[in-house]
Amino acid sequence: MDKGRITANLEERIKPIPKEKRIFLKRSKALEKYISDYKEDDNFRYNEWQHIKANTILLYSALIESLSSNENTECIEEMAHYFNSKKRENRIIDNKPFLRRGPEWFDEMSEIVKGMLGIETDRPPVFENRHLVFRHPGKYDADKKEITLHNINPYFVPEVVAHEYIHHAQYAFKYSMSWKYNKVLLEGMAYPLGNASAREYAFESGNLIALRTGSSYLSEGLMQTIKLIKEGERHRKTCMERNVEHYPGIAAFLVAEAKHGKKIYREIIKSPQPAEYLIKKLK
Repeated sequence: MDKGRITANLEERIKPIPKEKRIFLKRSKALEKYISDYKEDDNFRYNEWQHIKANTILLYSALIESLSSNENTECIEEMAHYFNSKKRENRIIDNKPFLRRGPEWFDEMSEIVKGMLGIETDRPPVFENRHLVFRHPGKYDADKKEITLHNINPYFVPEVVAHEYIHHAQYAFKYSMSWKYNKVLLEGMAYPLGNASAREYAFESGNLIALRTGSSYLSEGLMQTIKLIKEGERHRKTCMERNVEHYPGIAAFLVAEAKHGKKIYREIIKSPQPAEYLIKKLK
């Protein structure tokens, strides 16, 4: 795949869809019932976890196979180089926005996400925890429909807010049952699109450090995917125990973006079969 085309598609500025033309997302009754049953029944929780685990392993293996082609592997390596180079772009026009508390970023970053995806949702509550340090900088609670931001580097907040809001959108769509079964899908989309949203903010505001912060993680995720491809099929069933299941998802969405541009996110989130659609776009 042409390197110039990869760079052009990753740096593409997608025209936001106006508010009056966006689709309003409402959480499905099926997902509400699932959450209710999951909370109330231990056997349901166990059986559903086995179902989710099986679906995750299946999609994980399918994505590894799709990403193993020479063209896709070369694309992954080129993107890893691209994001690695972006880690050095740290020019800041104005430091004042980064003095905001985490929830104060929500309106701005959610608007960028909604414009990119062409969707509208209800506004989830956004809370901030500045007292404890967690492994993950943020969390979306699908049961309570709320976002919690933890004590993190302020320059990373725009991307984290966008990332957690994307999870809210995934669980709000009428095809949300297709999303909840797979961390590969959930995180695979949220990391690249969260980063793309931070890049949109960076270019609009000139605060390029917002672009820099998440690029390191994407570069690492892409290189880890290359290692997983080289490991071979005999290692794939351990993906969840090794906590690597989201890496092929990240690589798959980024490859789709590199091939088709950011419009791919609009198409995938609105698809009744997002996993199948994603795999199709990798070919």
